Amino acid sequence: MKNKEIVTNAFSLKSMMLMALPSYFFPGVTAWLSGWFLQKVDLMNASFVSIAIPSLIATIITYSFFWGTKNRFKLENKLIRILLMLFLNLFLAYFLIVFLKLNKYQFDIMLSTVIGTVITAWKVPTQKSNNEIR
Repeated sequence: MKNKEIVTNAFSLKSMMLMALPSYFFPGVTAWLSGWFLQKVDLMNASFVSIAIPSLIATIITYSFFWGTKNRFKLENKLIRILLMLFLNLFLAYFLIVFLKLNKYQFDIMLSTVIGTVITAWKVPTQKSNNEIR
């Protein structure tokens, strides 16, 4: 009889929140602190909306993508994984910028999207061929 490998599902709300909350709070807090030190009220006001939310959305999309495709194809190379998700998330961010007419915040949204995507794509574990998580 063949020995079938059982792949456990590592997705849970707790694991997604452990990825998502830091990707929202850290860009928001750092942008707010920068605005406070530079005395830029507009940066402080935009920190938790136009800067932190795109990072959060990119994190959720990236995490969901890797959870959903874990068994379809393997993305063991972190560089390929990061570049693939950067392309996808930057395309979605640009589409939303154009669709919602947020050109004023284009740089903030794109930068936050890159930060959230890279951090999440780097941290999500991949499966080796012998089911060891790395």
